[in-house]
Amino acid sequence: YYTSESKLLPGKSLLVNMTSSPLVKWSAPEVIQYGKFSFKGDIWSFGVTIWEILSYGQIPYATKNNTEVLEMLLKGERLPKPLDCPD
Repeated sequence: YYTSESKLLPGKSLLVNMTSSPLVKWSAPEVIQYGKFSFKGDIWSFGVTIWEILSYGQIPYATKNNTEVLEMLLKGERLPKPLDCPD
């Protein structure tokens, strides 16, 4: 989700406006909050995708809007463990 405000930053990061992106639920907190993409954010997104697979296709944060997802993540809350996933 790139806009005219997107720009490449030193250190292989991409700065993007994420205020209304449908991808917020798969994005790392720093991507949502600052629009800063990095390899660490890619790992976060991969983790959310794995959560989807282990949850049999459930949508992450299904009952929350983008603002609620960001507030939840900034409080340290995370996706719940999938039902059939061992401790």
